[in-house]
Amino acid sequence: MSLTLKVSSVIGTLGVVGGSAAIVNQLTKEHQTIKDALTKVGYHVLDLEKEDSDWDTVVNAYKATLNQSKPFGNITDKVGLRKECKKLLNSDLNNKANYSSASRWCVKEETIKAMLTRNKYKELGEATSEPSKVKWTEKVRLLKEAKDNKIIVTFNGTKDEETLANKCKSLDSIKTHADNEFEVKFIWAREWCSEK
Repeated sequence: MSLTLKVSSVIGTLGVVGGSAAIVNQLTKEHQTIKDALTKVGYHVLDLEKEDSDWDTVVNAYKATLNQSKPFGNITDKVGLRKECKKLLNSDLNNKANYSSASRWCVKEETIKAMLTRNKYKELGEATSEPSKVKWTEKVRLLKEAKDNKIIVTFNGTKDEETLANKCKSLDSIKTHADNEFEVKFIWAREWCSEK
């Protein structure tokens, strides 16, 4: 085989290898795990390698859900919960049941208010005082026009800003583990009750 042919073969092989690496790299970037998605939403995903009181809090909340469906069966300790969370957090985002379980049982217990604050969202202020009232008026206007992610609130045409503000306050104390619809309510609070 001539030197030119050998060099061409090596260059061709390197081109194929390099192209394959680029494709794999692109696919890896597009592949999203449940952990990635939870982090993107704003959850504080529990550290699978760390022993801390956050795991105790979650295990205790899990054990307290006697009458509700438990996705992991009768787990009673951190070791069992961490094992299940590791499977879920590293799994593909396409499994909605896994995402739902992970968003409730593999994240730090937080209230909606604490999660908004940690993610750099600020409350709008009092609905009856300036300049906050202007912000609430705009949120009410946008909410009336919105088709998706609408917070459930009934307006009567008067004091709509206060009605929305009161609904928002009722969301503040909801905890991640206490409500199956936590994420929906968090998104409502993020979109309709705060600003970044």
